[in-house]
Amino acid sequence: MREFPLKERGLGRKGYGKEPNPDKLARAGFEKSPELEAFLNNVDFATMRSIFEEQYVRSGGKAAEMNFISPDRIYVGTRGGALATYHSRQNVIAFNKKKGENLQTFVNPPPFFEPVGESEFYAAPDIEDKIFSKIEAVFKVLHEEAHAVSSNSAEEIGGILRSLFVRNYRFGSGYRTADRQENTISSSTETRLLGEIVNEGVTQLLALNVLSDYYRRKGSDDLGVTSADAQKYISCFNSDLFRIGFSRKPEVEFVRIFVEYLAEVAAVPRDTVWQGVLRGYIHGGDLFDEHIAKAFQENGDSDIFNALQSFDARLSNARLKGDDPANGKNVRSDAISDANAQMYEALSNESKEFLADIFEDTSGVKVKKIGDDWISYAKMAELNL
Repeated sequence: MREFPLKERGLGRKGYGKEPNPDKLARAGFEKSPELEAFLNNVDFATMRSIFEEQYVRSGGKAAEMNFISPDRIYVGTRGGALATYHSRQNVIAFNKKKGENLQTFVNPPPFFEPVGESEFYAAPDIEDKIFSKIEAVFKVLHEEAHAVSSNSAEEIGGILRSLFVRNYRFGSGYRTADRQENTISSSTETRLLGEIVNEGVTQLLALNVLSDYYRRKGSDDLGVTSADAQKYISCFNSDLFRIGFSRKPEVEFVRIFVEYLAEVAAVPRDTVWQGVLRGYIHGGDLFDEHIAKAFQENGDSDIFNALQSFDARLSNARLKGDDPANGKNVRSDAISDANAQMYEALSNESKEFLADIFEDTSGVKVKKIGDDWISYAKMAELNL
Protein backbone atom coordinates (compact mmCIF):
# COMPACT_ATOMS: atom_id res chain seq x y z
CA MET A 1 0.00 0.00 0.00
CA ARG A 2 1.41 3.38 -1.05
CA GLU A 3 0.62 6.66 0.75
CA PHE A 4 0.59 10.09 -0.87
CA PRO A 5 1.81 12.88 1.50
CA LEU A 6 0.05 15.91 0.03
CA LYS A 7 0.77 19.61 0.32
CA GLU A 8 -2.32 21.29 1.73
CA ARG A 9 -3.61 24.82 2.35
CA GLY A 10 -5.49 23.75 5.48
CA LEU A 11 -9.07 23.56 6.70
CA GLY A 12 -11.67 26.30 6.63
CA ARG A 13 -12.03 29.75 5.10
CA LYS A 14 -8.99 31.99 5.48
CA GLY A 15 -7.77 35.37 4.22
CA TYR A 16 -11.14 36.92 3.40
CA GLY A 17 -11.69 38.88 6.59
CA LYS A 18 -15.03 39.52 8.25
CA GLU A 19 -18.24 38.50 6.52
CA PRO A 20 -20.11 41.52 5.10
CA ASN A 21 -23.38 42.46 6.78
CA PRO A 22 -26.76 42.49 4.97
CA ASP A 23 -26.44 46.17 4.02
CA LYS A 24 -23.11 45.58 2.29
CA LEU A 25 -24.47 42.45 0.64
CA ALA A 26 -27.43 44.45 -0.72
CA ARG A 27 -25.04 47.01 -2.23
CA ALA A 28 -23.14 44.10 -3.83
CA GLY A 29 -26.30 42.89 -5.56
CA PHE A 30 -27.56 40.22 -3.11
CA GLU A 31 -31.20 40.25 -2.07
CA LYS A 32 -33.89 38.04 -0.58
CA SER A 33 -37.05 36.99 -2.43
CA PRO A 34 -40.32 35.30 -1.39
CA GLU A 35 -39.80 32.61 -4.03
CA LEU A 36 -36.37 31.71 -2.67
CA GLU A 37 -37.53 31.84 0.95
CA ALA A 38 -40.45 29.50 0.19
CA PHE A 39 -38.01 27.00 -1.31
CA LEU A 40 -35.49 27.27 1.55
CA ASN A 41 -38.24 26.73 4.14
CA ASN A 42 -38.89 23.30 2.58
CA VAL A 43 -35.24 22.20 2.71
CA ASP A 44 -33.96 20.31 5.76
CA PHE A 45 -30.67 22.09 6.40
CA ALA A 46 -30.14 20.24 9.69
CA THR A 47 -30.00 16.90 7.87
CA MET A 48 -27.79 18.37 5.13
CA ARG A 49 -25.39 19.77 7.70
CA SER A 50 -25.18 16.48 9.62
CA ILE A 51 -24.18 14.59 6.45
CA PHE A 52 -21.47 17.12 5.59
CA GLU A 53 -20.29 17.11 9.22
CA GLU A 54 -19.76 13.35 9.12
CA GLN A 55 -17.48 13.72 6.08
CA TYR A 56 -15.73 16.74 7.59
CA VAL A 57 -14.96 14.94 10.85
CA ARG A 58 -13.90 11.82 8.96
CA SER A 59 -11.44 14.06 7.11
CA GLY A 60 -9.89 15.38 10.33
CA GLY A 61 -11.94 18.53 10.94
CA LYS A 62 -14.07 19.62 13.88
CA ALA A 63 -17.82 19.78 13.23
CA ALA A 64 -18.23 23.10 15.04
CA GLU A 65 -15.62 24.73 12.77
CA MET A 66 -17.10 23.56 9.46
CA ASN A 67 -18.09 26.43 7.14
CA PHE A 68 -21.66 25.36 6.35
CA ILE A 69 -23.88 28.09 4.86
CA SER A 70 -27.14 28.49 6.80
CA PRO A 71 -30.30 29.51 4.89
CA ASP A 72 -30.11 33.10 6.19
CA ARG A 73 -26.93 33.50 4.06
CA ILE A 74 -28.49 32.19 0.86
CA TYR A 75 -29.56 35.01 -1.45
CA VAL A 76 -30.68 35.92 -4.91
CA GLY A 77 -27.75 37.38 -6.87
CA THR A 78 -28.93 40.09 -9.27
CA ARG A 79 -25.85 40.44 -11.45
CA GLY A 80 -26.19 37.28 -13.52
CA GLY A 81 -23.76 34.40 -13.76
CA ALA A 82 -24.18 30.67 -13.25
CA LEU A 83 -27.55 29.51 -11.89
CA ALA A 84 -26.02 29.17 -8.43
CA THR A 85 -22.68 30.25 -6.94
CA TYR A 86 -20.78 30.09 -3.68
CA HIS A 87 -19.12 33.47 -3.16
CA SER A 88 -16.14 32.86 -0.90
CA ARG A 89 -15.42 36.58 -0.39
CA GLN A 90 -18.91 37.25 1.00
CA ASN A 91 -19.36 33.68 2.29
CA VAL A 92 -22.84 33.38 0.81
CA ILE A 93 -24.61 31.16 -1.69
CA ALA A 94 -26.56 32.94 -4.43
CA PHE A 95 -29.16 31.75 -6.90
CA ASN A 96 -28.42 34.12 -9.76
CA LYS A 97 -30.44 36.15 -12.21
CA LYS A 98 -30.09 39.46 -14.01
CA LYS A 99 -31.86 42.49 -12.58
CA GLY A 100 -35.51 42.48 -13.63
CA GLU A 101 -35.49 38.83 -14.75
CA ASN A 102 -37.04 35.80 -13.04
CA LEU A 103 -35.07 33.09 -11.29
CA GLN A 104 -34.59 30.19 -13.69
CA THR A 105 -33.75 27.70 -10.95
CA PHE A 106 -37.35 26.96 -10.09
CA VAL A 107 -38.67 26.76 -13.65
CA ASN A 108 -39.51 23.27 -14.91
CA PRO A 109 -36.69 22.15 -17.21
CA PRO A 110 -37.45 21.91 -20.92
CA PRO A 111 -37.95 18.26 -21.90
CA PHE A 112 -34.76 16.76 -23.23
CA PHE A 113 -34.40 13.55 -25.17
CA GLU A 114 -31.45 11.50 -26.29
CA PRO A 115 -31.46 8.94 -29.13
CA VAL A 116 -30.88 5.37 -27.98
CA GLY A 117 -28.08 4.15 -30.22
CA GLU A 118 -29.24 3.52 -33.77
CA SER A 119 -32.76 2.56 -32.69
CA GLU A 120 -36.02 4.46 -33.20
CA PHE A 121 -36.26 5.08 -29.45
CA TYR A 122 -35.55 8.27 -27.53
CA ALA A 123 -34.63 8.33 -23.83
CA ALA A 124 -35.53 10.80 -21.07
CA PRO A 125 -35.31 10.84 -17.25
CA ASP A 126 -38.22 8.93 -15.74
CA ILE A 127 -39.16 11.85 -13.46
CA GLU A 128 -41.91 14.47 -13.71
CA ASP A 129 -40.56 17.84 -14.85
CA LYS A 130 -41.71 19.58 -11.65
CA ILE A 131 -39.95 16.94 -9.52
CA PHE A 132 -36.83 17.17 -11.67
CA SER A 133 -36.63 20.95 -11.15
CA LYS A 134 -37.03 20.56 -7.37
CA ILE A 135 -34.26 17.95 -7.16
CA GLU A 136 -32.07 20.20 -9.31
CA ALA A 137 -32.61 23.10 -6.89
CA VAL A 138 -31.73 20.97 -3.86
CA PHE A 139 -28.73 19.58 -5.71
CA LYS A 140 -27.50 23.11 -6.52
CA VAL A 141 -27.62 23.97 -2.81
CA LEU A 142 -25.59 20.85 -2.04
CA HIS A 143 -23.02 21.63 -4.75
CA GLU A 144 -22.45 25.14 -3.41
CA GLU A 145 -22.40 23.91 0.20
CA ALA A 146 -19.65 21.47 -0.81
CA HIS A 147 -17.61 24.41 -2.15
CA ALA A 148 -18.15 26.26 1.14
CA VAL A 149 -17.17 23.25 3.26
CA SER A 150 -13.96 22.70 1.28
CA SER A 151 -10.76 24.63 1.98
CA ASN A 152 -11.07 28.27 0.84
CA SER A 153 -8.21 30.74 1.00
CA ALA A 154 -7.14 34.12 -0.34
CA GLU A 155 -3.68 35.69 -0.25
CA GLU A 156 -1.77 38.47 -1.96
CA ILE A 157 1.49 37.25 -3.47
CA GLY A 158 4.58 39.44 -3.32
CA GLY A 159 4.05 41.38 -0.11
CA ILE A 160 6.14 44.52 0.36
CA LEU A 161 8.14 43.93 -2.82
CA ARG A 162 5.10 43.71 -5.08
CA SER A 163 4.94 45.92 -8.13
CA LEU A 164 3.28 49.32 -7.88
CA PHE A 165 1.44 48.60 -11.11
CA VAL A 166 0.53 44.91 -10.87
CA ARG A 167 -0.87 43.04 -7.88
CA ASN A 168 -0.98 39.26 -7.75
CA TYR A 169 -3.47 37.22 -5.75
CA ARG A 170 -3.95 33.53 -5.22
CA PHE A 171 -7.37 32.08 -4.38
CA GLY A 172 -7.77 28.47 -3.35
CA SER A 173 -10.97 26.42 -3.26
CA GLY A 174 -10.69 22.68 -2.68
CA TYR A 175 -8.34 21.41 -5.39
CA ARG A 176 -8.72 24.60 -7.43
CA THR A 177 -6.13 27.38 -7.48
CA ALA A 178 -6.76 30.68 -9.26
CA ASP A 179 -3.79 32.99 -9.77
CA ARG A 180 -5.13 36.45 -10.54
CA GLN A 181 -3.10 39.41 -11.77
CA GLU A 182 -4.63 42.87 -11.52
CA ASN A 183 -3.19 45.88 -13.36
CA THR A 184 -3.70 48.87 -11.05
CA ILE A 185 -3.45 51.35 -13.95
CA SER A 186 -5.76 49.81 -16.55
CA SER A 187 -7.90 47.80 -14.04
CA SER A 188 -7.50 44.80 -16.35
CA THR A 189 -7.26 41.32 -14.82
CA GLU A 190 -5.85 38.00 -15.94
CA THR A 191 -6.62 34.71 -14.20
CA ARG A 192 -5.06 31.27 -14.61
CA LEU A 193 -6.78 28.22 -13.14
CA LEU A 194 -5.27 24.95 -12.00
CA GLY A 195 -7.30 21.96 -10.84
CA GLU A 196 -10.62 23.32 -12.09
CA ILE A 197 -11.82 20.10 -13.71
CA VAL A 198 -10.81 17.94 -10.75
CA ASN A 199 -12.31 20.40 -8.27
CA GLU A 200 -15.68 20.68 -10.00
CA GLY A 201 -15.81 16.92 -10.52
CA VAL A 202 -15.12 16.19 -6.83
CA THR A 203 -17.60 18.89 -5.77
CA GLN A 204 -20.33 17.45 -7.99
CA LEU A 205 -19.61 13.86 -6.97
CA LEU A 206 -19.64 14.75 -3.26
CA ALA A 207 -22.93 16.60 -3.77
CA LEU A 208 -24.42 13.56 -5.56
CA ASN A 209 -23.43 11.35 -2.63
CA VAL A 210 -24.95 13.78 -0.13
CA LEU A 211 -28.12 14.06 -2.26
CA SER A 212 -28.52 10.27 -2.17
CA ASP A 213 -27.91 10.11 1.59
CA TYR A 214 -30.20 13.11 2.26
CA TYR A 215 -33.21 11.47 0.61
CA ARG A 216 -32.34 8.03 1.92
CA ARG A 217 -32.54 9.41 5.47
CA LYS A 218 -35.68 11.47 4.87
CA GLY A 219 -37.60 9.09 2.61
CA SER A 220 -39.41 12.12 1.18
CA ASP A 221 -39.28 15.86 1.78
CA ASP A 222 -41.62 18.85 2.00
CA LEU A 223 -41.06 19.56 -1.69
CA GLY A 224 -42.73 16.27 -2.63
CA VAL A 225 -39.48 14.57 -3.70
CA THR A 226 -38.96 10.94 -2.67
CA SER A 227 -35.82 8.88 -2.28
CA ALA A 228 -36.87 6.89 -5.38
CA ASP A 229 -37.08 10.15 -7.38
CA ALA A 230 -33.60 11.15 -6.24
CA GLN A 231 -32.14 7.77 -7.16
CA LYS A 232 -33.64 8.04 -10.66
CA TYR A 233 -32.10 11.50 -11.01
CA ILE A 234 -28.69 10.16 -9.95
CA SER A 235 -29.04 7.21 -12.32
CA CYS A 236 -29.72 9.57 -15.22
CA PHE A 237 -26.83 11.80 -14.19
CA ASN A 238 -24.48 8.81 -14.24
CA SER A 239 -25.80 7.27 -17.46
CA ASP A 240 -23.81 7.93 -20.61
CA LEU A 241 -27.11 7.99 -22.50
CA PHE A 242 -27.43 11.63 -21.47
CA ARG A 243 -24.99 14.25 -22.70
CA ILE A 244 -27.33 17.19 -22.02
CA GLY A 245 -29.37 18.33 -19.05
CA PHE A 246 -26.86 17.45 -16.31
CA SER A 247 -24.12 19.98 -15.61
CA ARG A 248 -20.51 19.00 -14.88
CA LYS A 249 -21.06 15.36 -15.87
CA PRO A 250 -17.76 15.18 -17.85
CA GLU A 251 -15.88 16.55 -14.84
CA VAL A 252 -17.42 13.83 -12.65
CA GLU A 253 -16.37 11.14 -15.12
CA PHE A 254 -12.86 12.63 -15.21
CA VAL A 255 -12.62 12.27 -11.41
CA ARG A 256 -14.04 8.74 -11.45
CA ILE A 257 -11.37 7.73 -13.98
CA PHE A 258 -8.64 9.52 -11.98
CA VAL A 259 -9.69 7.63 -8.82
CA GLU A 260 -9.36 4.32 -10.68
CA TYR A 261 -5.78 5.18 -11.67
CA LEU A 262 -4.95 6.31 -8.12
CA ALA A 263 -6.33 3.03 -6.73
CA GLU A 264 -4.17 1.03 -9.14
CA VAL A 265 -1.01 3.00 -8.30
CA ALA A 266 -1.61 3.04 -4.53
CA ALA A 267 -2.77 -0.62 -4.50
CA VAL A 268 -5.71 0.16 -2.21
CA PRO A 269 -9.51 -0.14 -2.65
CA ARG A 270 -11.16 2.65 -4.64
CA ASP A 271 -13.36 3.57 -1.64
CA THR A 272 -10.22 4.23 0.40
CA VAL A 273 -8.83 6.37 -2.41
CA TRP A 274 -12.10 8.30 -2.69
CA GLN A 275 -12.02 9.09 1.04
CA GLY A 276 -8.44 10.31 0.57
CA VAL A 277 -9.54 12.47 -2.38
CA LEU A 278 -12.30 13.98 -0.24
CA ARG A 279 -9.85 14.65 2.58
CA GLY A 280 -7.55 16.48 0.16
CA TYR A 281 -10.51 18.50 -1.13
CA ILE A 282 -11.51 19.56 2.37
CA HIS A 283 -7.90 20.37 3.33
CA GLY A 284 -7.02 22.17 0.07
CA GLY A 285 -4.68 19.62 -1.46
CA ASP A 286 -3.30 19.11 -4.97
CA LEU A 287 -3.92 15.88 -6.86
CA PHE A 288 -1.12 16.81 -9.25
CA ASP A 289 1.63 17.46 -6.69
CA GLU A 290 5.10 15.95 -6.92
CA HIS A 291 4.41 13.11 -4.48
CA ILE A 292 1.61 11.72 -6.63
CA ALA A 293 3.64 12.33 -9.78
CA LYS A 294 6.51 10.32 -8.26
CA ALA A 295 4.18 7.45 -7.33
CA PHE A 296 2.90 7.25 -10.92
CA GLN A 297 6.49 7.37 -12.18
CA GLU A 298 7.58 4.52 -9.90
CA ASN A 299 4.62 2.51 -11.14
CA GLY A 300 5.63 3.10 -14.77
CA ASP A 301 2.61 5.35 -15.40
CA SER A 302 4.20 8.77 -15.90
CA ASP A 303 2.51 9.12 -19.30
CA ILE A 304 -0.90 8.58 -17.70
CA PHE A 305 -0.23 11.14 -14.95
CA ASN A 306 1.11 13.70 -17.43
CA ALA A 307 -1.94 13.23 -19.65
CA LEU A 308 -4.36 13.71 -16.73
CA GLN A 309 -2.48 16.80 -15.58
CA SER A 310 -2.29 18.21 -19.10
CA PHE A 311 -6.01 17.71 -19.76
CA ASP A 312 -6.93 19.43 -16.49
CA ALA A 313 -4.59 22.40 -17.01
CA ARG A 314 -5.47 22.91 -20.67
CA LEU A 315 -9.23 22.48 -20.44
CA SER A 316 -9.56 24.43 -17.17
CA ASN A 317 -8.33 27.53 -18.99
CA ALA A 318 -9.35 26.84 -22.57
CA ARG A 319 -11.50 29.37 -24.39
CA LEU A 320 -12.97 27.03 -26.94
CA LYS A 321 -14.54 28.50 -30.06
CA GLY A 322 -18.32 28.22 -30.08
CA ASP A 323 -18.59 27.25 -26.40
CA ASP A 324 -21.99 28.54 -25.22
CA PRO A 325 -23.45 26.23 -22.54
CA ALA A 326 -26.41 28.53 -21.94
CA ASN A 327 -27.58 27.78 -25.49
CA GLY A 328 -26.71 24.09 -25.50
CA LYS A 329 -23.28 24.37 -27.17
CA ASN A 330 -21.00 22.60 -24.69
CA VAL A 331 -17.76 22.55 -26.67
CA ARG A 332 -15.65 22.52 -23.52
CA SER A 333 -17.67 19.67 -21.98
CA ASP A 334 -17.33 17.71 -25.20
CA ALA A 335 -13.56 18.24 -25.10
CA ILE A 336 -13.44 16.89 -21.53
CA SER A 337 -15.56 13.91 -22.62
CA ASP A 338 -13.10 13.20 -25.44
CA ALA A 339 -10.23 13.31 -22.94
CA ASN A 340 -12.15 10.95 -20.67
CA ALA A 341 -12.61 8.48 -23.53
CA GLN A 342 -8.85 8.43 -24.11
CA MET A 343 -8.05 7.91 -20.42
CA TYR A 344 -10.76 5.26 -20.03
CA GLU A 345 -9.23 3.06 -22.72
CA ALA A 346 -5.93 2.77 -20.83
CA LEU A 347 -7.61 1.54 -17.61
CA SER A 348 -7.45 -2.05 -16.44
CA ASN A 349 -10.34 -4.32 -17.44
CA GLU A 350 -11.53 -4.47 -13.82
CA SER A 351 -11.75 -0.67 -13.64
CA LYS A 352 -13.52 -0.51 -17.00
CA GLU A 353 -16.12 -3.03 -15.83
CA PHE A 354 -16.67 -1.12 -12.58
CA LEU A 355 -17.18 2.19 -14.38
CA ALA A 356 -19.33 0.61 -17.10
CA ASP A 357 -21.82 -0.46 -14.42
CA ILE A 358 -22.11 3.21 -13.41
CA PHE A 359 -22.08 4.78 -16.88
CA GLU A 360 -24.60 2.25 -18.22
CA ASP A 361 -27.11 2.58 -15.36
CA THR A 362 -30.54 2.95 -16.97
CA SER A 363 -32.72 2.39 -13.89
CA GLY A 364 -33.99 6.00 -14.01
CA VAL A 365 -34.58 6.11 -17.75
CA LYS A 366 -37.79 5.95 -19.78
CA VAL A 367 -37.95 5.52 -23.56
CA LYS A 368 -40.43 5.93 -26.40
CA LYS A 369 -40.80 5.93 -30.13
CA ILE A 370 -42.30 9.02 -31.72
CA GLY A 371 -46.07 8.75 -31.37
CA ASP A 372 -45.94 5.92 -28.79
CA ASP A 373 -46.27 5.92 -25.01
CA TRP A 374 -43.35 5.95 -22.62
CA ILE A 375 -42.02 2.65 -21.30
CA SER A 376 -39.09 1.90 -18.99
CA TYR A 377 -35.67 1.26 -20.50
CA ALA A 378 -35.75 -2.17 -18.80
CA LYS A 379 -39.03 -2.98 -20.56
CA MET A 380 -37.54 -2.07 -23.94
CA ALA A 381 -34.56 -4.35 -23.24
CA GLU A 382 -36.82 -7.14 -21.99
CA LEU A 383 -38.90 -7.03 -25.16
CA ASN A 384 -35.71 -6.78 -27.24
CA LEU A 385 -37.20 -3.87 -29.16
